[in-house]
Amino acid sequence: MSTIERTGKEADWGSMYRDLGVEPVVNAIGNVSVLGGSTASPAVRAAMESASDSFAPMLAVAENASRAVAEMLGVEAAWITSGAGSAISLAAAACIARDDVGAVAKIPDTTGMPNEILIQKRQRYSYDRCLELAGGVLVEVTGGRVPEEGEYKPALGPAHKADADSVPGTTAESLAAAIGENTAAIHYVADERARDDTILGFDEILKVAHEHDIPLIVDAAGQVFPTDNLSKYARAGADFVCYGAKYIGAPHSTGFVVGKKVWVDRLKLHSFVAFESLGMRSWGRPHKVDRQEMVGVVAAVREWVTANHEERFAEYDQRIGVLQDRLGSLRGVTTTAVRSTVGGSSYGLILELDSDVAGVTLQELVDRLKEGSPSIWTRVVGGTMLLAVNCLAPCEDAIVGDRIASVLAGSPGQA
Repeated sequence: MSTIERTGKEADWGSMYRDLGVEPVVNAIGNVSVLGGSTASPAVRAAMESASDSFAPMLAVAENASRAVAEMLGVEAAWITSGAGSAISLAAAACIARDDVGAVAKIPDTTGMPNEILIQKRQRYSYDRCLELAGGVLVEVTGGRVPEEGEYKPALGPAHKADADSVPGTTAESLAAAIGENTAAIHYVADERARDDTILGFDEILKVAHEHDIPLIVDAAGQVFPTDNLSKYARAGADFVCYGAKYIGAPHSTGFVVGKKVWVDRLKLHSFVAFESLGMRSWGRPHKVDRQEMVGVVAAVREWVTANHEERFAEYDQRIGVLQDRLGSLRGVTTTAVRSTVGGSSYGLILELDSDVAGVTLQELVDRLKEGSPSIWTRVVGGTMLLAVNCLAPCEDAIVGDRIASVLAGSPGQA
């Protein structure tokens, strides 16, 4: 056990999970779905609790809550969804069916419809599966150069193969040439951490989409800061921009899409409220969002765009300092603070190990931390461990630091 003990209310930490036979964990990874994504802020919890006291027509709630989000962000339209993945799937369905009510009822069977969604091959990633769920057929576009040695950036997800650094990039000309009569949309991943110069940027891909009158779907799931990121892609002309509300203190199971009103209105036809309230045979019926969650998203957006984020980062910096204090003197260990403010999971401490000196490998350290009590979840990416601090509860920074120090202190390298 850590030398840091939980007291008071914290002593009940994880009791509800233990009642179910599940051991709670300390989350040093960040806003990841595998651990539940987020913890709603106190303001969001209060709003959701208040919304639980009464019922309301869900069509009106969805429309008015989504309108409130759009007004706060200064965009044409918005729609609250059951996560960023849901937003991507619903957007794909809208691009394929458009205004054809008969086509809406056939989704995800897109036989005979323009159903191809263009994606840069170097941007293939796990979540492009969401486009296929709506019946989209992914068309990989290359035509560019292969990145030079040292230029390639880490893959976005498991959809990349081990030899991804040899995959050609994409040019505006090759993207335009790939557009045909079956093209329904173009997809773009707005994550600069995984974009090298062989991949078209947002402005370039938007220009091609506009010139050929093809809707553009942007996955900006975690691009929530600076707060202007919540509107800049839509204001620039993207038709759909998809966000995960878990990154701004809303429930893990929520998200929203912003963009052009004509396209968001088409997306609405595929939603669960269209199925229930508009008499549509909507494919998105399982993409349900409850009334409390919709109110929670509105509260989260309001809180996020008015918050003092410097105070938030200052708290994160204190947690980084606690970790550095406990790990800085260990042999074979190098720590580097990383303060990426765009994706919350990229704010924390990078830990590098010289396994010959430290006596353990990074993967062994991950396993030992997970096996302990409490279980601490971390992960290794690109040969380093990122200890994300944004999802740590009070005192957990010390628990993580002490446990790592304890594991390494017991290894031969520290003797």
